[in-house]
Amino acid sequence: MSTLAVGTIKSISSAAPAIQNTSGTVVGHFINKFVNFNGEATGTILSSNGVSSVTDLAQGYYRVNFSSAFSDTNYAYALGAMNRFSDSTTSGPTADKNEGGDLRLKHDQKATGTVEIQSWRHTNTVGEAANDVPEVCALFIGS
Repeated sequence: MSTLAVGTIKSISSAAPAIQNTSGTVVGHFINKFVNFNGEATGTILSSNGVSSVTDLAQGYYRVNFSSAFSDTNYAYALGAMNRFSDSTTSGPTADKNEGGDLRLKHDQKATGTVEIQSWRHTNTVGEAANDVPEVCALFIGS
Protein backbone atom coordinates (compact mmCIF):
# COMPACT_ATOMS: atom_id res chain seq x y z
CA MET A 1 0.00 0.00 0.00
CA SER A 2 1.22 3.51 -0.76
CA THR A 3 0.30 6.86 0.57
CA LEU A 4 -0.22 9.84 -1.70
CA ALA A 5 0.58 13.11 0.07
CA VAL A 6 -0.11 16.18 -2.05
CA GLY A 7 -1.39 19.68 -1.50
CA THR A 8 -3.71 19.78 -4.51
CA ILE A 9 -5.40 17.26 -6.80
CA LYS A 10 -6.31 18.83 -10.12
CA SER A 11 -8.54 17.46 -12.86
CA ILE A 12 -7.50 17.80 -16.49
CA SER A 13 -11.13 18.57 -17.44
CA SER A 14 -13.99 20.58 -15.94
CA ALA A 15 -15.27 17.46 -14.15
CA ALA A 16 -14.15 16.58 -10.65
CA PRO A 17 -11.41 13.93 -10.48
CA ALA A 18 -12.59 10.34 -10.10
CA ILE A 19 -10.98 7.63 -7.98
CA GLN A 20 -10.08 4.54 -10.04
CA ASN A 21 -8.80 1.07 -9.22
CA THR A 22 -5.77 -0.44 -10.99
CA SER A 23 -7.86 -1.50 -14.00
CA GLY A 24 -9.18 2.03 -14.52
CA THR A 25 -12.69 1.37 -13.20
CA VAL A 26 -14.16 4.29 -11.28
CA VAL A 27 -14.64 3.25 -7.65
CA GLY A 28 -15.43 6.64 -6.13
CA HIS A 29 -16.01 10.33 -6.66
CA PHE A 30 -15.18 13.44 -4.74
CA ILE A 31 -17.97 15.62 -3.38
CA ASN A 32 -18.39 18.26 -6.09
CA LYS A 33 -20.38 20.83 -4.16
CA PHE A 34 -21.62 21.34 -0.62
CA VAL A 35 -23.47 23.98 1.34
CA ASN A 36 -24.36 24.65 4.97
CA PHE A 37 -26.83 27.53 5.31
CA ASN A 38 -29.10 29.19 7.84
CA GLY A 39 -32.70 28.49 6.80
CA GLU A 40 -34.07 31.12 9.19
CA ALA A 41 -31.94 34.03 7.92
CA THR A 42 -32.85 34.27 4.23
CA GLY A 43 -30.50 31.44 3.25
CA THR A 44 -27.31 32.94 4.66
CA ILE A 45 -24.45 30.61 3.68
CA LEU A 46 -22.35 29.47 6.63
CA SER A 47 -19.91 27.37 4.55
CA SER A 48 -19.86 26.14 0.96
CA ASN A 49 -17.91 25.04 -2.08
CA GLY A 50 -19.31 25.11 -5.60
CA VAL A 51 -22.45 26.95 -4.44
CA SER A 52 -22.81 30.63 -5.38
CA SER A 53 -25.88 31.47 -3.30
CA VAL A 54 -29.03 30.22 -1.60
CA THR A 55 -32.36 31.90 -2.32
CA ASP A 56 -35.06 31.82 0.37
CA LEU A 57 -38.22 31.31 -1.73
CA ALA A 58 -40.76 30.93 1.09
CA GLN A 59 -41.03 29.41 4.54
CA GLY A 60 -39.12 26.12 4.44
CA TYR A 61 -38.40 26.47 0.70
CA TYR A 62 -34.92 27.24 -0.64
CA ARG A 63 -33.11 27.30 -4.00
CA VAL A 64 -29.44 26.29 -3.99
CA ASN A 65 -27.61 27.95 -6.91
CA PHE A 66 -24.46 26.18 -8.13
CA SER A 67 -21.33 28.11 -9.19
CA SER A 68 -21.09 25.85 -12.25
CA ALA A 69 -23.75 23.52 -13.60
CA PHE A 70 -23.64 19.73 -13.54
CA SER A 71 -23.57 18.08 -16.98
CA ASP A 72 -27.00 16.50 -16.34
CA THR A 73 -29.59 16.12 -13.56
CA ASN A 74 -28.43 12.63 -12.56
CA TYR A 75 -26.20 13.94 -9.76
CA ALA A 76 -26.66 12.50 -6.29
CA TYR A 77 -27.26 14.50 -3.13
CA ALA A 78 -27.62 14.06 0.60
CA LEU A 79 -29.59 16.48 2.78
CA GLY A 80 -29.59 17.09 6.50
CA ALA A 81 -30.90 19.75 8.83
CA MET A 82 -31.07 20.72 12.48
CA ASN A 83 -34.36 19.38 13.87
CA ARG A 84 -35.26 22.51 15.82
CA PHE A 85 -38.26 24.66 15.03
CA SER A 86 -39.56 27.97 16.25
CA ASP A 87 -43.10 27.79 17.57
CA SER A 88 -44.90 31.07 18.15
CA THR A 89 -47.71 29.36 20.10
CA THR A 90 -45.45 28.73 23.10
CA SER A 91 -44.19 31.31 25.57
CA GLY A 92 -40.54 32.27 25.99
CA PRO A 93 -37.79 32.66 23.42
CA THR A 94 -38.65 30.51 20.42
CA ALA A 95 -35.06 30.32 19.12
CA ASP A 96 -34.12 27.93 21.93
CA LYS A 97 -37.13 25.63 21.60
CA ASN A 98 -36.61 22.06 20.48
CA GLU A 99 -40.19 21.27 19.59
CA GLY A 100 -39.39 17.89 18.08
CA GLY A 101 -41.60 16.25 15.51
CA ASP A 102 -40.38 14.71 12.29
CA LEU A 103 -38.19 16.74 9.99
CA ARG A 104 -38.64 15.88 6.34
CA LEU A 105 -36.37 17.21 3.62
CA LYS A 106 -36.97 16.74 -0.06
CA HIS A 107 -35.99 18.27 -3.36
CA ASP A 108 -38.70 19.84 -5.44
CA GLN A 109 -37.09 21.07 -8.65
CA LYS A 110 -33.77 19.54 -9.70
CA ALA A 111 -31.89 21.20 -12.58
CA THR A 112 -28.25 21.20 -13.69
CA GLY A 113 -27.60 24.65 -12.20
CA THR A 114 -29.95 24.67 -9.20
CA VAL A 115 -31.91 22.48 -6.84
CA GLU A 116 -34.88 23.51 -4.71
CA ILE A 117 -35.06 22.05 -1.20
CA GLN A 118 -38.04 21.99 1.16
CA SER A 119 -38.05 21.39 4.91
CA TRP A 120 -41.25 20.09 6.47
CA ARG A 121 -42.28 19.55 10.06
CA HIS A 122 -44.80 16.95 11.08
CA THR A 123 -46.24 16.55 14.57
CA ASN A 124 -49.51 15.17 15.89
CA THR A 125 -50.60 18.64 17.05
CA VAL A 126 -49.44 20.77 14.11
CA GLY A 127 -49.78 18.29 11.25
CA GLU A 128 -47.48 18.74 8.27
CA ALA A 129 -46.30 22.18 7.19
CA ALA A 130 -43.31 23.80 5.53
CA ASN A 131 -41.05 25.16 8.25
CA ASP A 132 -37.81 27.13 8.39
CA VAL A 133 -34.94 25.39 10.17
CA PRO A 134 -31.82 27.01 11.63
CA GLU A 135 -29.33 24.96 9.64
CA VAL A 136 -29.56 23.01 6.37
CA CYS A 137 -26.66 20.96 4.94
CA ALA A 138 -26.43 19.48 1.44
CA LEU A 139 -23.76 17.48 -0.41
CA PHE A 140 -23.75 17.00 -4.18
CA ILE A 141 -21.85 14.39 -6.21
CA GLY A 142 -21.91 14.11 -9.99
CA SER A 143 -20.30 15.27 -13.19
